[in-house]
Amino acid sequence: MNPEVPTTPQRHDAPTAGGDDDLARFFAEHNSSDGPDAPLDDAHHIGARLAKARTAAGLSQRGMADRIGVKESTIARWESGETSPRGHRVSKLAGMLGVSISWILMGRGVEPARDTASDIDRIRLELDSVRARLDDVVNELAVLDQRLASVDRA
Repeated sequence: MNPEVPTTPQRHDAPTAGGDDDLARFFAEHNSSDGPDAPLDDAHHIGARLAKARTAAGLSQRGMADRIGVKESTIARWESGETSPRGHRVSKLAGMLGVSISWILMGRGVEPARDTASDIDRIRLELDSVRARLDDVVNELAVLDQRLASVDRA
């Protein structure tokens, strides 16, 4: 194995998992006046990181689109930097691709492994994707239950 190509996710100076306060402190410490080491958070760089993580996960644009419930053209627009995914999609993407949200948005945190994901990693990615879709279905069921209840009362 090549020592320059790590097989485990790499960490950068991301905020710890301590919640909103840690994220707020991180953003305050890393604003655009930080110079050349400032986080790269524009749409082009977010798209490049998404493409890198997708490739490392062994997914096509179509495969990723199917797993998170968007059109393939949406993935292409995200990766080209034409648009960026919204917050809830970023969270799903991070879970599915095995990277941190902060890595997708700013290039800091857990990044994708540089070689092909193992079978265990792929299964975990698929499990994360299924869980995200299940969350969507549960939310849709709750909305439908509320609508039905309001119609029943009328």
